[in-house]
Amino acid sequence: MLILAVILFFVNLVAFPIFYLRLKSRFSSRRVLSEIRQEMDSLIVDLGRETDRDVALLESRIQGLRNLMEEAQQMILLSSRETEKRKRSSEIEHQLTMNPHKEETKPVEPVRVYTRQSVIRSSSPVTIEVPLAERVLDLARKDISPQMIAKTLSVSLGEVELILDMNNSSL
Repeated sequence: MLILAVILFFVNLVAFPIFYLRLKSRFSSRRVLSEIRQEMDSLIVDLGRETDRDVALLESRIQGLRNLMEEAQQMILLSSRETEKRKRSSEIEHQLTMNPHKEETKPVEPVRVYTRQSVIRSSSPVTIEVPLAERVLDLARKDISPQMIAKTLSVSLGEVELILDMNNSSL
């Protein structure tokens, strides 16, 4: 038993400095400070990203509010014009009812209701349809044979020749 105690004592004497040095390096002030610096740097970078994202979001909302304010100002302007027109029309109507025999020299304008045009966006691109006769004449001006024009435009040769005969002077 004494031998076991002596062996344990020597193992402890060897293990103590090893564990001491390991714990000292793990919990040293330099290491803790470097870990804190790294964590702070990553927090600052994250904070900068979040700030940029929030600023961009706020700018887009501010722009949206400005657009809404412009629309509201336009609607207010239109409504004030409409109110003035209705007021004038009621005054003219009142004058007519008061003096039914007096002829009016100025014609009464009809009341116009101004509405905002709605834009409908199409998912398909806009294509300009060029008439067949213009396409045939354009190809004929480039000295392409009537047979090739008919084949290119998928029309009959007779139709191509008819268009070319009718527009012979413009070639």
